[in-house]
Order: sequence, then structure tokens, then C-alpha cells
Amino acid sequence: MFMQNGGLFGGAWNIATLAVVAAMADWFWGAPITLGLFLAGILLPEHIDTLFGAGDHHSTDPRNFAGSSGATYFLGATPVAALLFRVLRELPTARTGLDKAQRTEVLFAAGVPALGLVMWFAQANGHGLVSVYGFVLGAVTCIVARPAHPASQDATRAA
Repeated sequence: MFMQNGGLFGGAWNIATLAVVAAMADWFWGAPITLGLFLAGILLPEHIDTLFGAGDHHSTDPRNFAGSSGATYFLGATPVAALLFRVLRELPTARTGLDKAQRTEVLFAAGVPALGLVMWFAQANGHGLVSVYGFVLGAVTCIVARPAHPASQDATRAA
């Protein structure tokens, strides 16, 4: 998980992006849930891949191993489902349809798993698949737990 094959620059990049994504996730979910989701991003993908026969665990192709950056992608995708829930909650009250900001939020939220699947099918890139897993676990977490961020409370009630 903590080993890098991208040299000094790759390691620095992964640590910097993890710092930004972890800070955002902590702001949204709170520290205990963020830590749990990050650990899930480390431990779950390989088991889910095995369950669905999606992973090639004997490959040396770096695209098939998401590693520490995959855990960051996983964690970053988790609050996106809450964004989608929040917009969907507003639909019954929106008589005129979605406004521009809501359409942007729906496209952004739906784009995470959609583009993750495109990345997986086009390149067999593990980063795409872990983004989908993170999005799904984020949806489950939104339903089960109450995220720390006040805006996410609407998402929790929508689920």
C-alpha cells in the first residue's frame, strides 16, 4: 500500500493528493468514517475484484494495480454519492426541473462511476474500478452513517 513505483515524484504526488483528498473526506465524513473508508479502499478492492473475477492479480501491468493512489481514488469517490442523493432529494420539490447548478452536480456525481467504468473497460485500469467501488461504498455510508458535514445531512435524509 505504501510502496511507490513512480520514483520520488510519484511518491510525492501520491502523498500530496492523498493529503488533499483525505482533508476533504475528513471535512465531509468526519475522522472516524474517513479512516474507515480509507482502510476499506486499501483492503476491499482486491477482494471485490476476486469475487467478480475482475482482477488479474498476477499481472505486472501497473494499470491493473491501483495501490496507494487507488485508495485515494476510492476515498475521493465516497462523498460524491452524497452529492447525488442531495440533488435527487430536491427533485420532488423542483417543479421546473433541475437548474443549471443541479444539472452540473448530477453530471459530476454520475460521471465518477461512469468514467471509472470507462477507464476500466478501455484500459483495464484499476483506478477506474476502485472509483466505482468508492462511489458505491459512499452511497451505503450515506445511508447508514450521518456524515459530519452539515450539507451532507440533507444527503443522508434523502437516502
